[in-house]
Amino acid sequence: MKNDPNGTEMGDRVDEPIAAVSKTAVVLCGIVLLVTVAISRSDLGKGFLFGSMFSLLNFWLMKRGLIRRLGMSRNRAGIEAFLFILLRYALLSIPLITATQLDGINILAVCVGIFNVQLAILFYYLGWMRLPRKGISI
Repeated sequence: MKNDPNGTEMGDRVDEPIAAVSKTAVVLCGIVLLVTVAISRSDLGKGFLFGSMFSLLNFWLMKRGLIRRLGMSRNRAGIEAFLFILLRYALLSIPLITATQLDGINILAVCVGIFNVQLAILFYYLGWMRLPRKGISI
C-alpha cells in the first residue's frame, strides 16, 4: 500500500471512517428490521436487508478498488475504474432483479436498502459527529 506524506499507510486512514459508516448502516438495518417486525411487514424488512447487504458489499468493493488503483498509471487506473463501475452496477442489479421475481421481498424496500450506505453516511456525519457523547460509541 502507498504511504502518504505523514508516513502512515493510506489503507489505515481509510479504514476508520469506512468502519464507522458500515456500523451505522448495520444499526440502521437493525432499526428498520425491528420496526418492520413490529408492524408485521416482514416483506419490507427482508427487502431492506437484501438491498443493504448488496449496498455494504458495493461500499467495501469501492474501498478495495480505490486502494488498489493508488499505485497504477493513469491510463490503467482509468480503464480498471470503468470496468469496476460496470461490475458494481451489475452487482447492484442482482437484488433488484431478484426482488421482481420473488413475492416475499418488497422491491421498493430493496431500492431504499441499496441506498442504506448513503443514508448511513448522512446520519453518521450529520448526527453522530455533532452529538455530545460521553462513553457512547458505535
